[in-house]
Amino acid sequence: MKRQYERFGIREYWILDEFEKKATVFRLDARGKCREARARRGIHESQVLTGFWLDPDGLWQRPLPNLMDTLQRLAE
Repeated sequence: MKRQYERFGIREYWILDEFEKKATVFRLDARGKCREARARRGIHESQVLTGFWLDPDGLWQRPLPNLMDTLQRLAE
């Protein structure tokens, strides 16, 4: 799969693994190779979608976070 993303120039892709409770982000580097991007302070930020970010811990917590609180946090 990774080679297909590289071949077609997909700049960024995210894998959310519910079973492993893990989020992984891959980005194309300057040579056109997909490399895993590290989260900063537990937050993944997109370099393709301006302003989009994800705190993957919120995906796995139970109960899920309050929708309005989450939307407000996204808007900050």
